[in-house]
Amino acid sequence: MQQGDTEELALLSGLYNTLLARYESLLPASARHLLERFKEAYAIDGSVARVHSALEKFFSSVHQGQAALKLNTKFSIKNLSPKEVEVSAGKRHDSRYNGVTDEAGVLYLFDLGYWAFKLFERICAAGSFFVSRLKKNGVCCSRSLG
Repeated sequence: MQQGDTEELALLSGLYNTLLARYESLLPASARHLLERFKEAYAIDGSVARVHSALEKFFSSVHQGQAALKLNTKFSIKNLSPKEVEVSAGKRHDSRYNGVTDEAGVLYLFDLGYWAFKLFERICAAGSFFVSRLKKNGVCCSRSLG
């Protein structure tokens, strides 16, 4: 194993352990039965990390002359493990995340950064569900799970 590989492994291990501790505290084992009606449940969130400015060509930032990468993580709440990590330029908006599938029966949990009607329409068309905070100018509606 090379030095770079060890550093990458340490970064990913730290990210995984941080996410695991966070979601275990938010959804204790005694409440996980609430997710049984869903084939899978994902919490999706993004984090931005500054990288060396020499990488600006590949990882553009919202700040000129700087470089940043964005890690969008799709975390399985049922299995308490990351399912996918998407790496993109730091200035890329969360609503352009590609990790939503056409699989039915999935619950997606998002923050406001992912708010996009096309994304929500795609989830509903697949027969899946989502939970997101409501924008200040949003109109609330719901769909019965039956």
